[in-house]
Amino acid sequence: MILTGSVKDTAIYRMPTRETYGEGEFRFRDDYSVFDWVHGEGGRPMPDEIPGKGVAQCLIGAYFFEQAGKSGIIRTTYKGLVDPASHSILPAGQPVSTNRMGIKVVQVVNPEHMEDPATGVPSYREYRQEPQLGCAVVPIEFIFRFGLPKGSSAFRRMKEGKAKPEFFGLAAVPKGDQPIWFGEPRMDYSTKFDPRGDLYDLGREWYMQSAGMDGLELYQIEAVTANVARMMGREYERIGMKLWDGKLEFVFDPFVSGAERTISLGDVPGALDEVRVLVGGQQRSKQFVRDVYETSQPEWVAACRKEEDAGGDWQNRVVSQGLVPRRLSSAELDLASGLYTSVANALWGREVIPGAPSMEQIDRDFKKFQEMAGK
Repeated sequence: MILTGSVKDTAIYRMPTRETYGEGEFRFRDDYSVFDWVHGEGGRPMPDEIPGKGVAQCLIGAYFFEQAGKSGIIRTTYKGLVDPASHSILPAGQPVSTNRMGIKVVQVVNPEHMEDPATGVPSYREYRQEPQLGCAVVPIEFIFRFGLPKGSSAFRRMKEGKAKPEFFGLAAVPKGDQPIWFGEPRMDYSTKFDPRGDLYDLGREWYMQSAGMDGLELYQIEAVTANVARMMGREYERIGMKLWDGKLEFVFDPFVSGAERTISLGDVPGALDEVRVLVGGQQRSKQFVRDVYETSQPEWVAACRKEEDAGGDWQNRVVSQGLVPRRLSSAELDLASGLYTSVANALWGREVIPGAPSMEQIDRDFKKFQEMAGK
C-alpha cells in the first residue's frame, strides 16, 4: 500500500496494530508545498518540482534521526536509509544518495467529524478512550521557537488577538515584525489532522487532553523537543546557519497492557521543510519559497489563508477566483535546489549528493539573487 502525502509517499509493507509497529518507508519526492497548497488525494500540486529536493530532505532527516538516536535515550521510528541498489537498510553513518528511508509504521487516527463545542474543532475523542491508544501518531505538532524571525506567523497571531504576547515572553504585541531572539527554545503547539489546517492557540491543557496524554507524557515530549532542538541548533550552527524555529512530531509506541505508554520521535526531524534557518538574516529553508510567493503573488497567498480558514474544498474555491500559484523562474528553482542539496552534503560532511553546490557557493548565489531582485 502506498499513501500519497504533500511531498512524500509512505509505502507500507506490513500494517501496524495497537500492539505492533508496521514496516514501511518514506519516499521523498521533489514536490514542494507552501500555504498548504497540497499534492495528494483531492489536492492540487504546485506547478514545479525542485530538483534534488527529495533526496536532500531524506538525507537531512536521516542525519538528525541518527544524531538523536546516539543519546541512547531518545527512541525514534527511523530504521535507516534504503540502499537504492540492494533495497536493504543501510547501517547508520553510511549515507548514499537516496530518497528512501526505512521506518516503523504507526496508525494514523483521524479525528471524528463531530466538533468539540468548546473550540469548534473536530473531536479527538478516540485518543481519550480507554485502554490507551498505542502505535499511533500523536495528533499534535510540537513547535519550538528559539526566537521570532521576520515573517513568523506568531507576529500575525498576536496582532489578530489569537495569541497573547506573554505566551512568547513579551510584555506587549510588537509593533512591527523585527526579529526577536529568545536563545532557549520555547514551546508552541498546533493540531494535526484537522481538515481546516493547523490550529494554534487552543491552550496547552487542551492539546494535552485532546491527545489523551497525561501531564507526565506531555512534559516528556516537551523535554525531548527542547533537547532535539538544541542538538539541531548546534548542527546547523556548525555549517554556518542559525536555527530559529521548527516542529517535531511524535508517536505513541505500541500498547503494552499494564505498562506505562512510551513515546518515539517520528516524521522527518530537522529537514528544511520542517524548520526555519537563516544566514545573515536571509531565509535558507522552505521559507525562502514562501517569501517568493508572498512578494510576487500576495493575492494568491491571501486567498489561500482566507479560504483555508473557511474549511471545505478551499483549494477549488481559490482556483474559481482565477488564482493559481505561478511557476518559479529557473533562477528561483536553481537556488532552491542548491539550498536543499548543499545543506544535506554539509551536514553529513561529504558529497553524498554528487554535483551539489557548496555552502559558500549558495551564499554567493543568494547574494546575487537578492541584488537582482533589488533587495
